[in-house]
Amino acid sequence: MEEQYEPQSALGNALRARMSEGRWRRGVESACARAAVFEGVAAKRQAEGLSWRRALAAVAPEVSWSTYSNWRRKHARRSGASWERLFDERSPPSTALAESIAASARELREIDRTMSTATARAHLIKLYGNAGAVSDTKLRRLWAAAGLNNPSGPNEVRSGVVRLGPGEREDVEFFSGGAGLALLTAADVETGTTLRLAQSIEAACEAVEPTKHQVIDDSADRDARGRFTADYNARHRQGVANGEVDGRWSSDAVKAARRDLSKLRTVELDAANLAPKLFAMGATPLLTERRGFDGLASPAGAWLAVTGSLAYMPATLDKLLAELVPWRSR
Repeated sequence: MEEQYEPQSALGNALRARMSEGRWRRGVESACARAAVFEGVAAKRQAEGLSWRRALAAVAPEVSWSTYSNWRRKHARRSGASWERLFDERSPPSTALAESIAASARELREIDRTMSTATARAHLIKLYGNAGAVSDTKLRRLWAAAGLNNPSGPNEVRSGVVRLGPGEREDVEFFSGGAGLALLTAADVETGTTLRLAQSIEAACEAVEPTKHQVIDDSADRDARGRFTADYNARHRQGVANGEVDGRWSSDAVKAARRDLSKLRTVELDAANLAPKLFAMGATPLLTERRGFDGLASPAGAWLAVTGSLAYMPATLDKLLAELVPWRSR
């Protein structure tokens, strides 16, 4: 910094002492720009006899009158050169993290490599009070700089604090929450409960005969995109008075009497295919609290893979359950 821009007043020296070199340079540049406007307005007013407002509008129309008035008050109240009088003493609070807090944050992550930022912050607040309320972004940056963020390198296990030697690698798969399904699966395999239930359904399917009732073919009432047309509703509403419900509103028990069960997809499945679906239907309440099977569309549905079968989507299980209802009704 040139010698002419070194502070001379007590206030200027105090500001200089608490600011970094970069912050001071930026402040001096901004103060010099203000001083140039301030002196230019004063010279314009004196040369042409203008008012302060008109002189300001002529020299720096981008500067508001309230801002310039504040500059005049500062210039009259302070000492030193014009740039020093107009120096902006406001400085943002320091965002530097105390080394003791940073060390504790790193130690917490070392102890538990799966610890979330919220949990770490709660521990830091207990230790350091409000000073420990470190933001998520700052914690992640701190952990990343220390090599503790999302460990996946060849010399680290994916969870815990175990470090392997150079050149060694271990792939570890961790489960939580839905991992209890593995125990249920083992018990089901040991007892064979779900398989016997599936075999019972398979035996019932083998005895199914085509219905003797006339089954309505709705394929002709659909457009090119598979949507029902107005003819579909008109045919079902034929003979039904306005304001009354038609047969489509009947219960499954009533509609099952005229349903051709031999055409259901369930009839074509064997016990080996039915068993994992039945087990998934029974395990759903252990994975999600959402109504029906909708919760399986969330990440919780992936836990079904622990059972050794597919992570079925809600529509698959909804369809199976809907086709099992007619069997119960007959």
